[in-house]
Amino acid sequence: MKAFARSINDVRKYIVGKVKDFKMSFDSAVEKMKESENKYIAKLGEVVEEVTKAVESFINAVKEVAKIVVETVRKVAKVVVEKVKEISKSAIGAVKTVGNIVGNIIY
Repeated sequence: MKAFARSINDVRKYIVGKVKDFKMSFDSAVEKMKESENKYIAKLGEVVEEVTKAVESFINAVKEVAKIVVETVRKVAKVVVEKVKEISKSAIGAVKTVGNIVGNIIY
């Protein structure tokens, strides 16, 4: 009877040992998964940060191009206004000259 009890006790210890081994292996696997997940999240964070920097750089470049376009349009507008003024003065002068000639002819 004692031998039977001892063998049952040995079987119980064996099973408990295997369960503990499984639990340790399982806990180790879960810990490794958490570490991998943390590394993945950290890497993902780095990627998001790099993409954010690239987008900000692109936005700044677009702003600079917009400033250059606005400045160029202003300069072109100034030149056009000056040319229109010159043409207007010439046209007014021509009209006055024609008016003087017509006036001289009439009198």
